[in-house]
Amino acid sequence: MKDIIDHSMSLKYAVIERKGKIYAVEQKHIMKSDKVIVWTSTMLSAKSWRGAIISDLSGVDRQWSPVRSIPIKPY
Repeated sequence: MKDIIDHSMSLKYAVIERKGKIYAVEQKHIMKSDKVIVWTSTMLSAKSWRGAIISDLSGVDRQWSPVRSIPIKPY
């Protein structure tokens, strides 16, 4: 359990919604009125999530995800 708490405390970046717009910001720039969508450990990851969320909201059919996944192939 402590590992999960330590990891969550290390998440210093977030993707937020502020006045209808999506931003990738550092933890210290988050305001009380912001809606936090995703916490990340790097700004690069936050920007990737921001791009993915914006493309989803605008109806773009993207071929990538900010989260790495390995497809399972049947034998």
